[in-house]
Amino acid sequence: MTNVTALSARSTRLQCPKHSSRSFCVQTAIPPKAIGFIYKNASGNHPLDSYVNTVDEVERITGIDFFPALPDEIEEKVEAEYDLKLW
Repeated sequence: MTNVTALSARSTRLQCPKHSSRSFCVQTAIPPKAIGFIYKNASGNHPLDSYVNTVDEVERITGIDFFPALPDEIEEKVEAEYDLKLW
């Protein structure tokens, strides 16, 4: 299965990812916090909590380490949990 959809725009084929992701971290918050999102590139308007994930989950899906510069003890904690109410 591919993560890219080919779209035809006139005579040019465009590549469009099937999903987009965003991850945010506030290291200066007390305690530090992080949150991740995965969005399908499709029409629709759903509640924010239908897109929210832990950063660990977003990293697993994308294969990207979003916050490698964080000290490991902070990175492990903030990437494993989220609280949408804190955002």
